[in-house]
Amino acid sequence: MNDKVALVTGGAGFIGSHIVDRLVDEGWRVAVIDDLSSGHSAYVNPQAELHEIDICDEGLGEVVRRISPDTVFHLAAQISVAVSAREPLLDARINVIGLLNLLESLRSLEGHGAEGLPRISLRIGINSGRVVHGSVGGAETSILGDTVNVAARLEAICPPGGVLVSDESWRSAGHRFEGQPQEPVKVKGKRAKLRTHLVLAEKRISNFGLPSVVLGRDTSLVGREVEFAALLDAYHRTTPRARSGIVTVAGRPGTGKSRLVEDFVKEVSASRLHLLRARGAPETEKEP
Repeated sequence: MNDKVALVTGGAGFIGSHIVDRLVDEGWRVAVIDDLSSGHSAYVNPQAELHEIDICDEGLGEVVRRISPDTVFHLAAQISVAVSAREPLLDARINVIGLLNLLESLRSLEGHGAEGLPRISLRIGINSGRVVHGSVGGAETSILGDTVNVAARLEAICPPGGVLVSDESWRSAGHRFEGQPQEPVKVKGKRAKLRTHLVLAEKRISNFGLPSVVLGRDTSLVGREVEFAALLDAYHRTTPRARSGIVTVAGRPGTGKSRLVEDFVKEVSASRLHLLRARGAPETEKEP
């Protein structure tokens, strides 16, 4: 019997449960952390110790201290591409905050009888964008594309124990985290240098009584009355005669272009119209 303890997060899932079985067969003492949101307790080897808890839970540190693992297999994650696109905050909460919470819990083991625990130095790279999702050549389902490649480059240059996020991803979820902007960096396969942010911690957001939604998304648009009126004017001039028109919204990053367009779309959504969205890819940004 091995006197070493292995911790498997997500150990009630398909892959995690097989890892647990293998560890038990090899004589390890195994502890499983899983909130059973997608896994099932019946999948967990009866010789393993199951702790039903969310990896984002504040009580995770105490559970980890009781387990005092020698080895950790971290498999608890939100892996659905569709969910990550539909609910990026949920995806970030589980995959980023959950990981940071686990790392902090492991760090807290110092002084709790686990002095010999090797230092864990993970590197996480996060990027957002278009991907190709499917089976290639009959192999297992894969996620391919420039978005994945950039995430891999960010992982490679991320400092040990850090989470490095692309500017694209930061614009979507950065308001929920404390972050440190990094110097633009040149990576293989990209002409321009990439702007990135190093995640430091989750923000303690006070919404002053507002609904618990993304701050800035459920508040009034301020300071763009002239631009908003111009968009509505262009819309009303083209719709009566079904004429076409083009409006370009330009400005420096962070000045509210996306919010302006979002509020305009909400304003006209009650009309009988079909909304088509298109987005340029980074590799075609120099093309007309």
